[in-house]
Amino acid sequence: MYLLNNTKIDINRPFTGPDGKKYPHLRPQEYRDELGVVEVPDPVYPDSRTHTWTENPDGTLNITERPLADIKASRLSEIRSQARAIIEAKYPQFVRENIADGTYPDPDGSMRARLVADKEAVVVASNTAEDAVDAALTSEEVLAVTPIWPVI
Repeated sequence: MYLLNNTKIDINRPFTGPDGKKYPHLRPQEYRDELGVVEVPDPVYPDSRTHTWTENPDGTLNITERPLADIKASRLSEIRSQARAIIEAKYPQFVRENIADGTYPDPDGSMRARLVADKEAVVVASNTAEDAVDAALTSEEVLAVTPIWPVI
């Protein structure tokens, strides 16, 4: 990150110096030296799942921790989406609907039984993970919850 007079600048864009001199960009070191541009380390951005931030003109960050309830809600949504994706990957919607209404040929009911058993296994894994998220007391505990999905 580059600063000029404690303000972040993009060295890849055209720049007009205080004396009116125009530069196509400030990539060459001699241009930066001439203007007093200094290079500083980029800020360390926090985990966006647990924090929000705004960037100041000088490149520093104002970091705010997200409320635990928001972190839990996000993680629960991720887990539920994963559960839906697992079921839908094996049993697309048209298959699930056609088994349920009898359109899909399943004379002995084994396909429906497999679908119900597989869905139940995924729901149990999802519920177990969701309970762990609900019981978590810190954001680190919430993010550490990893569902153990069944192989269906």
